Amino acid sequence: MAEPSCETYSKECLAGREPKAEAAKATVQPPLTQQFCHQHPQGSEQVQKGLSLLQKPVSVMHLTVKDTFERITYEASRLAHSTITSRESQTAMHLLLPGEIGKHIVSEASEAFIRYTRRQ
Repeated sequence: MAEPSCETYSKECLAGREPKAEAAKATVQPPLTQQFCHQHPQGSEQVQKGLSLLQKPVSVMHLTVKDTFERITYEASRLAHSTITSRESQTAMHLLLPGEIGKHIVSEASEAFIRYTRRQ
């Protein structure tokens, strides 16, 4: 085989292989509007005054809710033809969440949607 030319190993080719300084930075948390747990202090105040959680449990709760939401939306998108309606969402919740908790979540979600539409 022929030897690779010097042009192959130019600085432009090697620059793509070097680790970037940006990748070494720590991950930045998404803005508060993209997090599900930004309403946690309101809920804990309803339970007991002065109750709070450390950052680690709040981040675990956020990741759990985010993962569940992604699973439900993925399942609903598999059930839907062109648009996701409430029927596909409810079916996805019933499929992913077992038994009584699935029924409870569907009823709570329906009530929340009704309250939301009444405010509009």
